[in-house]
Amino acid sequence: AVLHVVPVALYAGPVMAFLLPELGSLFVPVLLYMLVSVVMVWRAGAWAQARGGYACLAVVGGMLFMFSDTLIAVNKFVVPISGVEVGIMSTYWMAQVAIAASVNFACSVNLPQVPFGSSGRGVGEGGEALAAALTRERFAA
Repeated sequence: AVLHVVPVALYAGPVMAFLLPELGSLFVPVLLYMLVSVVMVWRAGAWAQARGGYACLAVVGGMLFMFSDTLIAVNKFVVPISGVEVGIMSTYWMAQVAIAASVNFACSVNLPQVPFGSSGRGVGEGGEALAAALTRERFAA
């Protein structure tokens, strides 16, 4: 699951390096926002791997959301970009649609009720039961 963060970090790192000279006193808030975005896409990747199918749209949505935010940051801190609003809003809405579609998929699959941390070890046993149920659901047809 840790490997899911590598591609996202390979995007976020250069973006932060590009923005760094222009951020001034906003460096810490922008860095924290970027870290939250990285965690969002990282966890979407882990969720998509566990769920399969259209759940991968959560990753696509997260990356589009990060790209939309990158356009906002470059436009605000580095150089004004003519017509950037179209790029910002189109990637933002595509991100929302992708994330919503991934959640719609997750809600449409009949999953067993598995209590969180039922083994006392965190997700462990519950996660294994969920993966087994998803495998049965996927290959039952």
